[in-house]
Amino acid sequence: MNGIILQEKVRHWIPENRWVRKKLTDFRRWLYDRGYLSPKAVRKAFGDPERQRELLRTWERKHPRAAAELDRIIGMMRAENAEFAEKAASEDFLDKLKYAFCAYGFLPYEYYNFGLAAKTEEEYREFFPDKERCDIAYRLNDLKAVAFFNDKAMTYELCREYFHRDCMVVERKKDFEAFRTFVVQHPVVFIKQAYGFGGHEVRRADFSSGPEEIRKAFDAMLRDGKHIVEEPIRQSRKLEEFNASSVNTVRCIMILTKHGPKVVTCFFRTGKAGACVDNAGSGGIFAVVDAQTGTLITDGVDEYSLRYKTHPDSGICYKGYQLPDWDQLLRICGEASVRAGEKGCLNVGWDLAHTEEYGWVMVEGNAGGQLGEQNATQKGMRGRIEALLAEV
Repeated sequence: MNGIILQEKVRHWIPENRWVRKKLTDFRRWLYDRGYLSPKAVRKAFGDPERQRELLRTWERKHPRAAAELDRIIGMMRAENAEFAEKAASEDFLDKLKYAFCAYGFLPYEYYNFGLAAKTEEEYREFFPDKERCDIAYRLNDLKAVAFFNDKAMTYELCREYFHRDCMVVERKKDFEAFRTFVVQHPVVFIKQAYGFGGHEVRRADFSSGPEEIRKAFDAMLRDGKHIVEEPIRQSRKLEEFNASSVNTVRCIMILTKHGPKVVTCFFRTGKAGACVDNAGSGGIFAVVDAQTGTLITDGVDEYSLRYKTHPDSGICYKGYQLPDWDQLLRICGEASVRAGEKGCLNVGWDLAHTEEYGWVMVEGNAGGQLGEQNATQKGMRGRIEALLAEV
């Protein structure tokens, strides 16, 4: 049983008592913070490169697994981005990048994409690092209620009316007949691990060849844990023109405030030719959307900070592109956010795709959500987020 599945099974046994859940949340935040330098140590080392280097070496000795994971991510970025690899040849650059992580919580790709190497530590404060983004998700989303978004099957049950497609769960041997009936009706399906993320556990399956493939796929799902099997989304011609092999989606992150749901940020994601998913973490490209109008306001950018004025395969220009039926998307996300808030989740990122028949349809929801806007604009979002948090 992998760690994510075990975590979700444990979550099921968390008591309903709000005081206990708050204490468990506070404990979780404390455990999370232990992986970083203390704020006091960071303040004392502010503006002192030698002291910061000493703190970094101490952190590496104290947290060898985290340091090794940091090196692994840096290695991947070197392999994917020649410009980054050139900068990373400098020991000083790497030390500053690593210190930004252990002191402030900036992931390596955030440090590079935000242009922090050219900024002062004071200017870092304008940006929201991944560490603080996670902390907000912990604060605003009930420890037990996040199961509605960590488990894609529960998201479907919560927001079924916005999906507009058939979906079923494969978890036990007794599900085989229902699965066989489902794929006879829908020979082409998308299979997702219920606890997957980043598009890594999504695959397209075609069962038109015969019953042997059905049994083989079913047995493989049982070995890997709970899965969701979905009828494919048939995206509109408008969004298909960017890339036909992937369903191209919008991520709309909202916070439910005292005055109703408010948009934190929106971005449009496109896959590359041959890819079946559009996530940046799986090779996709994203661009920031003006939340008022639905117009793309930046060039495309990928996880390694490579920038694209036009899609590399279709040649369509990102900046200035108008997404269709924008008011409908905001309405769906707002209604879904109110529903999530009733369960205890105030900060959710909604993924939606556009279809000819229904307009925007739900793909999934995520508790919290990456702040991709800062990557694309190299401008911080702290002021906007703190203003929204003041309304919660």
